[in-house]
Amino acid sequence: MASAGSILIPVQGSEEVVEVGIDELPDDVNDVIDILQAELAPIELWLRFAVEYYKQGRTEHFKTLLQPLLELEQQPAKNGQAENELYENFGSSKAVKDAFIQVLNAMAAYHMAQATAERDKTKKAKGFEAARKYYNSAQKLDVLNGETMVGDAVLQLAMGHLERATTALDAATNFNASSVPALLAKAAAKYQAGKYEEALRLYREVFRVNPTPPPAVRLGIAYCAARLKQPELARKALERTLQLQPDNVEALTALAVLGQNDDRVSEALGLLKQAYNLEPLHPAMLNQWANHYFFKAQYDKARALAQHAFRHSASEAIRGESCYHMARAFHAQSDHASALQWYSQAVKEAPDFPQPQFGLGQMHFVNNQYEKAMACFEKVLAAHPDNVDTLKILGVLCALTERRAAALEKLTRVTELCPNDVGAWLELAKLHERSSLPAAYKAYEKAAYWLKRGGRPVPADILNNLGVLRYKLGKLESAAQAYAQANKAAASAAGGGAVADASSVSASFNLAVLWEARGEVERAAEAYKAILKEHPNYTDAFIRLAACARARGRYDEAAAWMKLSLSVDPLCADSWSALGNLRLAENDWRGADHCFKKVLQKCGDAHKKDAYATLALANIQLDNMKQPSKEGGGGLPKEMVAKLDKATELYRKVLQYEPNNVYAANGLGVVCARKGRLNEAKAIFMQLRELSPDCDAARLNLAQLHSRNREYSSALNLYDKVQRRGSSADAAALGTLEGRAYLEAGKLADARRVLLRALRQRPHELSAWFNLALVLHKCAKPPGRDGGGKAARSLEEVQRAQADVTSALALLRAVQGAPAERRSKAEAAGLTEARVEGLKGKCVALTAEMAAEHAEAARAHGERVEARRVADERLARLEAERREKAEAAEAERRATEAREAEMILQKKAQLEQQLSLWREEEIREAEAAASEKRKKRARAEPQSDDEDVEQDDAAAAGGAQGGGGAGGGEEEEAMDDEDLFGSDDDGNEGGGEGDGENEGGGEVVKRLLKKRSAAGDADAGEQAEEVGERDLVGDEGGEEGGAAAAPEELPVRKKRKATVINDSDDDEDGGGGGYNRGSGSGGDDVDMSEVVMGEGEGEGGGDGEGDNEGESGDGGWGEGEGEGEGEGEGEGEGEGE
Repeated sequence: MASAGSILIPVQGSEEVVEVGIDELPDDVNDVIDILQAELAPIELWLRFAVEYYKQGRTEHFKTLLQPLLELEQQPAKNGQAENELYENFGSSKAVKDAFIQVLNAMAAYHMAQATAERDKTKKAKGFEAARKYYNSAQKLDVLNGETMVGDAVLQLAMGHLERATTALDAATNFNASSVPALLAKAAAKYQAGKYEEALRLYREVFRVNPTPPPAVRLGIAYCAARLKQPELARKALERTLQLQPDNVEALTALAVLGQNDDRVSEALGLLKQAYNLEPLHPAMLNQWANHYFFKAQYDKARALAQHAFRHSASEAIRGESCYHMARAFHAQSDHASALQWYSQAVKEAPDFPQPQFGLGQMHFVNNQYEKAMACFEKVLAAHPDNVDTLKILGVLCALTERRAAALEKLTRVTELCPNDVGAWLELAKLHERSSLPAAYKAYEKAAYWLKRGGRPVPADILNNLGVLRYKLGKLESAAQAYAQANKAAASAAGGGAVADASSVSASFNLAVLWEARGEVERAAEAYKAILKEHPNYTDAFIRLAACARARGRYDEAAAWMKLSLSVDPLCADSWSALGNLRLAENDWRGADHCFKKVLQKCGDAHKKDAYATLALANIQLDNMKQPSKEGGGGLPKEMVAKLDKATELYRKVLQYEPNNVYAANGLGVVCARKGRLNEAKAIFMQLRELSPDCDAARLNLAQLHSRNREYSSALNLYDKVQRRGSSADAAALGTLEGRAYLEAGKLADARRVLLRALRQRPHELSAWFNLALVLHKCAKPPGRDGGGKAARSLEEVQRAQADVTSALALLRAVQGAPAERRSKAEAAGLTEARVEGLKGKCVALTAEMAAEHAEAARAHGERVEARRVADERLARLEAERREKAEAAEAERRATEAREAEMILQKKAQLEQQLSLWREEEIREAEAAASEKRKKRARAEPQSDDEDVEQDDAAAAGGAQGGGGAGGGEEEEAMDDEDLFGSDDDGNEGGGEGDGENEGGGEVVKRLLKKRSAAGDADAGEQAEEVGERDLVGDEGGEEGGAAAAPEELPVRKKRKATVINDSDDDEDGGGGGYNRGSGSGGDDVDMSEVVMGEGEGEGGGDGEGDNEGESGDGGWGEGEGEGEGEGEGEGEGEGE
């Protein structure tokens, strides 16, 4: 029986065995091969000997020992019955094939391990390829062999084919769910895929299948728990691993890492020492030692240890970590070139390792390779989206590469994730300074707030910046407070003194600038002088003192201050530039050119490409162009062309230095305009307006082009936009441009208004005086002067024009009488004496012309006044005549009305008298008729006296009260007042409307006529003649066509007629019945042309309609409408009073 440390080889043909001790394996592996071949040992023994050699580290013996079996499998069988010589020697049973599959799997695993440890990529690929061939051979023998499937999946995993490995492992576990190798390989695949929870579950499954797996299995649980931020579980797994396997270096190293994370540095160092003693060249352990020495600032040791780890590791992840440790050690020593090299190698070894990517980005940032740096940081951000450091540095990079929106987004995200990050607030403030001063101010305020909240003092620089922003936002008082606080902070930091350091000087200087802006020039100058006492070399103070002197018109004093500044620092570019601007203000073009050239030539290499000085030189070429003699052909003057070309060259130089310099581009547009290339100039200005909305110069130049093209509305719109933006452009110059546009557009009133405003803003600007005089001259000129007929103006207009031209002459005289310094400046700007004299001469000539015009206008005005006076008098006379005629007509009307009223009263009195006579007569007639009736009755039927008396009384009463009823036989009843005039009831009935026979006054008249006719048959000759209209009223004639017939023309009647009085003015001949007003024609029965006290409309003749109106009561007329038939056969409707 063999011991645990030996292998027994059966002797062929006997029961004896050859025992070979594992610890005594021959050094010459061929001795073992000879024994195994001689005894025809089974394949399992071959594989066991090979594995033992492999365990002892003699890997070549492992490969050599199994090589004869592989060769036999490749040789064909000698007897021709088996597939190959291997099966011919060992048989072709399933057990033999399974044993050979194990050999193939062992060889595949051997090559896979060798390839994994290989650093050379070509050799690594060859090793993996050899392993794959062996697994393929094994799968040909048994495609469902579980070990082969797991081995092939592990190979795919080692080759980095994670998806293929997962697919193969899924197939293996489906075939055998309890396969521990398959579960372990699957757990490793899940771990590499970042699915730590699933990997941890699979490791737990391994323990369910096999409760006592190898100790190293617990390392997988520890790694997964660490990734899942479960340090206690990881610690327990590692401690259990060390209990089972105390010499496990991986467990010792991992436990040391956990100790370092928990600040148990001493414990971690002890574990690392144990690991180092066990395996001094273990790569992971060496990396941890390198990390330890890096934090101890022992960079050389850290770099050496990391280099050892790199050399002795085949794992890309571990090698990448080693490169990272070496790179950051070089980085800490400011060896940026070596750091860049090793960061790049680390990224190459481990592309998914974020720390080397961050370091590589930092190196690209240092080398100003911003795009490469951003690419690195973006990869870090993809792995850790909320990493504050990465977001912050990406925000800075975006700002440097003009990606302002992205920079704002990332820095804002930093302030959201970490509101107390002062650095992020400061970066955000700097970013906002170029676009939004309120946002920048808010960011600085936040930074100051978090500093105070954290108990830290606010630095003077931040307070100074706060003051500057408040100053720019117009908060001058709070700006002064911020500057004072900055001074205190600087003094405190420096240990005392008002201007102890640069921060204090900056605050004091800014405070003086604030006073200067508020117009306290003397106070500001004293402050600048105080700064110079403490810091005599502070050139900015000299420059500001020169500016204060220039503001007070003391150009000589300003030049003296600038000379002092240059004596302190002869190579100060700012001083030379300020002196150049002073020379420009004095119109000393040569001196200004000299100063700006000094900046480019004498102020060092840093200023050889100074954009400001180059721009100033180009502008001088444009501003200082004379008009010498011209070439033939009518082109631009030679000198102008030369200066324009020189300006173009300088502007292009600036654009080479600074491609986004809008002022240089604007200058090129001006050159194009001066050369007449207006379309090119317009395109440049429009593009500048789109790219740089704050460039007012481009807007103004574009407006001038619009004005030149007679597009005045567009030009004026641009001028208005510049003004509404609160532009820093010269208000007087802007007013002049706008006034000229209004002048050219013919809007003289607007031009006058704008130029007056410009003059109020710059009262000492001679060009503004001249321009206003020009507009006043234009306003004074007669309309139509420049073309067409000359329109006459009124006296008031001429007087206003005279006032305008007088004002223009006063302005021109003031220009000529201005101080020589201002005159020379105006001449340099183009306001020559010739122009002033020319306009003055025009004004004088216009004054003379307007004298005659004034006389003519005064004469015309006098004529118009006289004509107006005559017209007014005539109108007054006509009005008086009209009033007189109106008064006379009114008096006549009133007299006529009085006569008519008197006549009506007379007619009424006559009528009442006549009616009284009629009433008395009819009473007598009634009494006579009653007496005659009694006599007849008495003769016919004698009765008693009493009855006769009663009957007579009744008859008399009936005769006095009866209304007109019919009597028997030929006798007629007597009529009373009611028969003639109608009673109150009759009158009321007559006030209505109806179609009956006995209605209204018309019917009363008919009854009257009948009764009068019947009563007067006996004594017709003794009755009075018919009373007509002429008898009662007199000869008053009716309307045309309606005159009453003469009495002699009336037909003779046997019966007495009753006369009815009609309206004398409105009636014509009417039919019988009613009193009619209107026109009509009819019979000859009765002439009723007048009706007193009534109005009516009617139509006589055969049939007529009329409206009857009457006043009920005694002596009145009824009111009503009616129809009736009478002797005249007329119908009438009427209304009367």
